[in-house]
Amino acid sequence: MYANGPVKLTRDTILEWLLGPARQLHNSGDVWSCLCERLLAGGVSLSGAVFRNHAVHPIFAHAYFMWAPGKPWELWYAPHHSGELISDNQLFGHRCKIGRSRAGSISRRASGKSPLIAMQDIADAKETRKHLCVEFTFSDGYRNTSTWISARDSGFIDDEEQLIRDISPALSLLLELNNMRRRHGLVLSSYVGTEPARLIIDGRIKRGDVSEIKAAMLLFDIRGFTKLSDTLPSEELVSVLNRYFDAICHPVEEAGGEVLKFIGDAILVVFPIHHNSELDSETCQKALQCAQKALRSAMLVDTGGVDNNGVVAALHFGKVVFGNIGAADRLDFTIIGKDVNLLSRLEQKCKEYDQDILASAQFSALVPGHMQEIAKAELRGIKQPVALYAPR
Repeated sequence: MYANGPVKLTRDTILEWLLGPARQLHNSGDVWSCLCERLLAGGVSLSGAVFRNHAVHPIFAHAYFMWAPGKPWELWYAPHHSGELISDNQLFGHRCKIGRSRAGSISRRASGKSPLIAMQDIADAKETRKHLCVEFTFSDGYRNTSTWISARDSGFIDDEEQLIRDISPALSLLLELNNMRRRHGLVLSSYVGTEPARLIIDGRIKRGDVSEIKAAMLLFDIRGFTKLSDTLPSEELVSVLNRYFDAICHPVEEAGGEVLKFIGDAILVVFPIHHNSELDSETCQKALQCAQKALRSAMLVDTGGVDNNGVVAALHFGKVVFGNIGAADRLDFTIIGKDVNLLSRLEQKCKEYDQDILASAQFSALVPGHMQEIAKAELRGIKQPVALYAPR
């Protein structure tokens, strides 16, 4: 993965690379992988390496960057208060659980894809003195750990160990720089969504910096939330609300949608289409399937002994203004427009017509055969009666 071919391996050569060309690698995984490949090519006996990074994130406690010879590097996350590792590429798919046996040794209970380097391998390497552990303390005070596993049964020789320790301060600085970029992206995406986070990081932060896009839009709302609020203690209510949101958001992300905003007990979702009009129908099909799956998932939510009435969903297709809107010193990345207003009015009709899903004519026309008109209704703020469609 290094551009200039094998190099003469000295401390100064590696440091020159870390403080020069490696700074152009804006991903800690790429830095980690390229460095390991250089060390391996230079004769260092390596069978694997793991960088454990503290993650400032509402869900994950640590990130694990894993490298092994001849394989792409992998990123795994460890959630707070959990024995799971979750792959970066399949956050809501395959999982690998890390547990402890009665003897206290680390064991792996895998379902689906397993990490590139098992925790058991690191434990075994430690017991056989094949591993080297170097701690990195970032400027924020958090301690991070690099673990190097030797391919030699006898472990690293003195020169190899000294080389790794000598380059570690410079490596720590570069990883901290990339960690700050990654942290900003993770935290932003947790609060504003993946696409808005990307645009904000790219510099789209000027008030009024907006664009008009086409999108399939969904608005989910919990049935009977007032009763839940009146019945459950505050902490339990928050837990139930989070369980509902998990049940809805996982199908949205799996389908490629963007959770744009939580509005009380409602969720605003978009499936944006930036250029290709041929994707209109395909996008609406995905949005409809997503809504149906989310409603099924919501019915399985534990509501703390109170009746689970599920959720409702409104679907519409149209144009929205997407971007930075707000006051001079307080901005929001959101969508506005008459089509957003129509979506909101549709959702309000779900209860009146006793429907779990209602869609507009514009949306229904793009999913032929799946929807049927059930009524024409007056919607507040809209001059003409609007046709309401429900699944067949």
